This record gives sequence, structure tokens and C-alpha cells, in this order.
Amino acid sequence: MILDNNILHSTTYIEKTFKSSSLMSSVIINLILINSKRTLSIEFNSESLPVSWFITDIQGKIVLSGMCCENLLNISLSTLTCGTYTLRTKGERFIFEI
Repeated sequence: MILDNNILHSTTYIEKTFKSSSLMSSVIINLILINSKRTLSIEFNSESLPVSWFITDIQGKIVLSGMCCENLLNISLSTLTCGTYTLRTKGERFIFEI
């Protein structure tokens, strides 16, 4: 994980590779959280598609969800208040703050 802690433009980069029990090949997920644009970009390798995802708040309530059939997904976080959230996809959890 690489953090760019510029006060105005905080960006978080996360890459995670894992082997799902239901897939023969590895799944690669790249996340880019751009706080200045309140956007979460997710890149999936083609073997992992389609994929469902959801974002929960600190209490576990689902605040955003969807299905992705493309390699690149951009999620607008503009409707969310500042706080800690968890992205769940392909059986993995990614905790982030906005």
C-alpha cells in the first residue's frame, strides 16, 4: 500500500492478489481511492468477472452496492459522509476512510 498524504489530495493505492477457492486462477484487485474526487476505482483481472461488490459503513449497514462486468469500475463516494467504510468483493475486505 502506498499513501500520498498531501492534505488536499490524499490518494490511496492498494493491490491485492488472492486465489479464490471457486477459481482456478488468481484474482487481482487494484484499488485507487482518490479523496479529492471522492472516487473509488477498482480494477479486476478478466478471470474474476462478473463480480458483485458492496460498501458498508462502520455499523455494517450497506450504503452502496452493485455488479461489475467490466475490468474497471469507478464508484462515486460523493453521497457518503466522511468516515470509515469497508468494500467487500470476491470474499475480500478493504477498509478505507474518506
